[in-house]
Amino acid sequence: MAFAPRIINVATSWYEESSLPKFENPPVAETAMGVEFSPVEGLGFIGLTRLQERWAQRFPILTEMGGMPPTYDSAPPFEFVQGTPPVRVWAEGIEDGLLVQTQADRLILNWRHNFTPAPYPGYHMLRAEYEALWNQFLEFLGEFNLRAPAPIAAEYTYVNNVQLNQGETYADVISVIAHPERELPGDDMGTRFQFTRGVAPSEENPYPAQIWVAGEPFQGDPSVLLLNVTTKVLFAAGGEPLHAIDIAHALSSHTFANITSESKHADWSREA
Repeated sequence: MAFAPRIINVATSWYEESSLPKFENPPVAETAMGVEFSPVEGLGFIGLTRLQERWAQRFPILTEMGGMPPTYDSAPPFEFVQGTPPVRVWAEGIEDGLLVQTQADRLILNWRHNFTPAPYPGYHMLRAEYEALWNQFLEFLGEFNLRAPAPIAAEYTYVNNVQLNQGETYADVISVIAHPERELPGDDMGTRFQFTRGVAPSEENPYPAQIWVAGEPFQGDPSVLLLNVTTKVLFAAGGEPLHAIDIAHALSSHTFANITSESKHADWSREA
C-alpha cells in the first residue's frame, strides 16, 4: 500500500493547535509534563507532605522517593550530586494512571498506561489537571510565605511502545534509520539510537528548546520499539510555565509524528 507524504509548513505551524498531529490509537505508554524551578527554600519533606494534602482526595497514595538532581540545560542520565540529596514525594491516583511528583525544585504530572484500564486521555485533559495542580502549588507557597518558584525549564515527554508488524524493521518505521545499501553479515540483534536537536527562539516561541529522541528494544524484545521523545523549553529570564509546557508538547508531538512512518500512522489511525 502506498502512502502519500504529509507536508507541513514548518516555518509557521510548529505551535499552531490546528497543526498538531492527532491519532485515534496512539502507542503512548507514558507521558510526563512538568516545570523545573530554582529550589524553594523551606520546601523539604514536611512541606511537601503538607502540599500533598491539597490534593489528597484526588491522589491518595503517597511514597517518599529519592530526589532528582537538577538538570538545567543538559540532559541526564549521568548526574553527580554533592551534599544532601533532594527529597521527592510521589502521589498516585487510583486506577486513573496519574502520578504527581513534587520536590523543592519540581512539579511533574505523569500518566502511565500500565496503571489504568482507560485509554490515553489526551494532552488537553492532562494539561488541565496540571494547571490545577500548579495553581494549588502557588496558593500553598503564598499561604506559608514561601518564595514563588522561578522557572528554569518546562518539559514534555512521550514514551511510546511501537509494535512492529510481521517483517518490519526499525528502518521501516523510523525515518532517521536507513536500510544499509549493502548486505551486512549476520543478523540484527538489536538497534539503539539517540539524537538531540536544538530549537532557536522565534516570534512564535520566545524560548530556546532542546529535543531528545531515543529508541531501543522494549525489554529486549526487538518486535517492540521503546521510543522516547522529550522536549525541554529553557527560561532565559522568567516566563509563563504553562505556555512553555504547551510549546514543549507541540515540539514533542511534531517530532514523534515526523520521525515515524506513514504506515505506522495508518496503524494508529492518524486523524490530523
